[in-house]
Amino acid sequence: MTTLSDLRKDYACGSLDETSVDADPIRQFETWFKQALDARLPEPNTMTLATVDARGYPSARILLIKGVDERGVLRQHYETDSLDASTLLAAIFGFLPADDERLRTSVLAIAEELTEDGFVLRYRTDETDDGLSGKEGTFLICSFWLVSALAVIGEHQRARDLMERLLREASPLGLYAEEFDADTGRHLGNFPQAFSHLALIEAAARIILVERLDEYTH
Repeated sequence: MTTLSDLRKDYACGSLDETSVDADPIRQFETWFKQALDARLPEPNTMTLATVDARGYPSARILLIKGVDERGVLRQHYETDSLDASTLLAAIFGFLPADDERLRTSVLAIAEELTEDGFVLRYRTDETDDGLSGKEGTFLICSFWLVSALAVIGEHQRARDLMERLLREASPLGLYAEEFDADTGRHLGNFPQAFSHLALIEAAARIILVERLDEYTH
């Protein structure tokens, strides 16, 4: 039986950069559809190749048409323009190239609009119906994600500055909780929180990599 992966091997534009999106989504889709037609594959494979990846999931193409707002910022979901710290993972996991303007705009929007005293909220609770009540603290995992994302987009000094602030806020044991109250300096929620420390390691590795590359190239 021929699989979707098998069909994509015959795709005439197999090396196409799927992160390239035209300002006019209808025109862009027509372009992708024509490229799929050029592979000379019968329907419904033409439509499939234009809209999903080899695993059958929505491709980066569709996500970038529906998941980016008018400013070029990644949305929390398709039905809102609200920010969500989880979109920082687009930088960490390489969903978009480091020099993609949408990635840079998204990271900086979170740094400037989704923070309290420089520490990152996971989202604005007044914009997101998560079924919970009350005010949240900033999330340490999200703040460490921002360090990594800033390093990815080339904002190395900002990444170092935030990392140094975060390191100063560790508990007397050098550990981190789930959340951090930027007003009081208190750790909140689960303590210690493993996810916060995993993100710390990732952020530290990103900064060390930048410093080693700087040493190598100078």
